Amino acid sequence: MDWPLMALLIVVGGFVPPQVWAVPGGAEIPEAERLSPLEVPHDFNPSAYTVRDGQLVVSTDSAEVLLTLSAPLQREIEALLARYEVPAAGVVVMEPKTGKILAYVNHQSTSLVGVGDMVRSAEAPAASVFKIVTAAALIDKGVLPSTEICYGGGYHRLTGADLKDDPRRDRACATFSDAMGQSINTIFAKLAVRHLDAERLKRYASAFGFGHRLPFDVPLQPSAIDIPVEELEFARAAAGFWHTQLSPLHGALLAATVANQGRMPRAHIIQSVRYPCGEMAVLRDAAPFRAVISEDTARTLAQMMTRTVSKGTAFRAFHDSEGKPFLPGIDVAGKTGSLSASDPYRAYSWWVGFAPAEAPSYVISALIVNSPTWRIKASLVARESIRMAMQAQSGAALASANP
Repeated sequence: MDWPLMALLIVVGGFVPPQVWAVPGGAEIPEAERLSPLEVPHDFNPSAYTVRDGQLVVSTDSAEVLLTLSAPLQREIEALLARYEVPAAGVVVMEPKTGKILAYVNHQSTSLVGVGDMVRSAEAPAASVFKIVTAAALIDKGVLPSTEICYGGGYHRLTGADLKDDPRRDRACATFSDAMGQSINTIFAKLAVRHLDAERLKRYASAFGFGHRLPFDVPLQPSAIDIPVEELEFARAAAGFWHTQLSPLHGALLAATVANQGRMPRAHIIQSVRYPCGEMAVLRDAAPFRAVISEDTARTLAQMMTRTVSKGTAFRAFHDSEGKPFLPGIDVAGKTGSLSASDPYRAYSWWVGFAPAEAPSYVISALIVNSPTWRIKASLVARESIRMAMQAQSGAALASANP
């Protein structure tokens, strides 16, 4: 397979130390060079904005920074999280081709999480969102979406017995595609053990940006990655049981890569910077940051991800009790994830995806951190964010379906 080399991308924005990326095909891609970087004020905080003439602006000691955010969309998502008393959340809405951020919601109503910026922090486990990476590696190894695997157990944890075929306990069967939509851990674990190894999965994780400081206008915490060699822990990592961490902004880039024919955009939130002397520096739309997977692999992944909404883990969030879609006429692709930790208790709920699935206009990444008593999860936030974004674009109201 020929993997495109994206060299000398001219990007305006924050500085990222030089590093080398390992891509799935085995080649090395030097990090894109940056020419004439825009000087971002050192005290720039994307969340510390004010509304001025309908635009969101951050005032710093040295300049005024105009953000790319949509003021109505930003405010509606903030209101949604406040209305449902969500303890902590990070939500990103992004254009998949340009990486332009339309909503950047760092929500913390309590001290439950205790991190600075929920959008850029990679403290949360990636959970089953990591199945996107594993699925890409499996597709490139020739595993077809129609491949059927029988299984038993593995719903909430994986044991060594779950990795072995056993007709006596393998009472359920599903395709690889349905395993993506329904987030079936055992199928991903079995396929990973049969077709992948730790080194190959690490290469794919690296290509998707895990372990690297991705370019952004302010520092972005790298998403941690640890792929064990031992079979059971390797299988657990491939299925999304710990071993990886993720920030909501990086989650948006994962989904954007699939939506953008395998190319990861460069996320940016600064539209322009105005200096006291009257001069203004304008941030240009960035070219894709780098190629990650082939167009064919991205297309197959996108089709598999629609199962999450049409018959998988997000079906109830996107359909009413009679099975009618809350967003009629809009196909949505996505991936959910959930894990909980104790001491203190934190329930992590993920959604990353895009809409419309066939011609993506919006990428949504939502991380909700709940206490033992909760009211909404990430899939509902994603659905309402899509509705709000499309309503803002078209001017036609899509009725809210908040429970």
